[in-house]
Amino acid sequence: MKEFPTCKHFSKCSGCSHSLNDTAPSIWKRIENFMQRPIPLISENSPGWRLRAKLAIRKSKDGTPALGLFERGTHTLAAIPHCQAHHPAINRAATLLAEEMRHLQIDPYDEKKQTGSLRYAQFFVCRETMRVQLTIITREKKDAKRLSERLWEADSSLWHSIWINVQTSRGNNILGPEWHHCYGELFLHQRIGRVQIAFHPASFSQAHLSLFDQLLKRVETWVKPGSKLLEIYAGAGAISLHLAPHLAFATLIEENPYSYISYQNSSPNSAFKYVQGDAKEAIAYLQDADLILLDPPRKGVDRELLSAIKEVEEKKLIYISCNFDSFERDAKELMDGGWILEDAVGYWLFPGANHIELATSWKKESG
Repeated sequence: MKEFPTCKHFSKCSGCSHSLNDTAPSIWKRIENFMQRPIPLISENSPGWRLRAKLAIRKSKDGTPALGLFERGTHTLAAIPHCQAHHPAINRAATLLAEEMRHLQIDPYDEKKQTGSLRYAQFFVCRETMRVQLTIITREKKDAKRLSERLWEADSSLWHSIWINVQTSRGNNILGPEWHHCYGELFLHQRIGRVQIAFHPASFSQAHLSLFDQLLKRVETWVKPGSKLLEIYAGAGAISLHLAPHLAFATLIEENPYSYISYQNSSPNSAFKYVQGDAKEAIAYLQDADLILLDPPRKGVDRELLSAIKEVEEKKLIYISCNFDSFERDAKELMDGGWILEDAVGYWLFPGANHIELATSWKKESG
């Protein structure tokens, strides 16, 4: 593993709680204790691993715009202009954005005073072209429109596309409901495993794609040829589409309408059915599947859905978790229902963070 120099942002930035030179985060011991056996932990800490990032835009101490993450437990910005984890294209794009905001005299958002316009910026780097899909998140469109024009003119070779998202709420939700496409292509076509996925900026994607590719390869070993898959919390369908050669058919359930739009523009499989709706709608499809795949958000599996999965028999289950607290709760309930945990692998998808992506394989026999 490459040795990283000490990061000058480490003591303040909330992005990393562990050194990038560590071989495991502190939560790993708790995970292995729960598993009651050693399991593999796969990591890949190459500089610039992060291809997707959301950065807050606030005033720096000298009053000029800056981009970064909040200091731990605060809403005080820690500027990170040269983050080691970010792909160089993200650092370059963030620096240019701050420079053009200063040139145009556009003020960042201020939560306390409720002044300024620009709140966040989301960056997503295309693996093939190294160009950036940029989303400017703002309270009002006028300043963001001026900025987008300036950015596109300043360095069109840097940008894959530029979008504006309008968020007027005073809450903690970063993205708002209003989207405007300004420049470039509508979708960023990103290779995930063996397929190309067309990502709308409002559709979820992992940030560490090379390591996520390794997770997909492991998951593939758990899928029997001819499986009838039900994938819940399916996102843009990357996992099911990657597994397609092994599947008789698949039903995908996802609530986010932009993920559905992304799936529709990603060469959807004719043997697949995509249901854009709440995870509980998957209950109606449980009996038709012999393989269930769960990849829920941090809060874990919907309680009504988990109760239904707990009761089914003669099935296989793959549970991919981004939060061990909710996974541990859900796993105990599955075990109470007779599910047996067969295999597990950890992936340190966010090197530096106390966070592990767990991929687990389960089975349940009749009786």
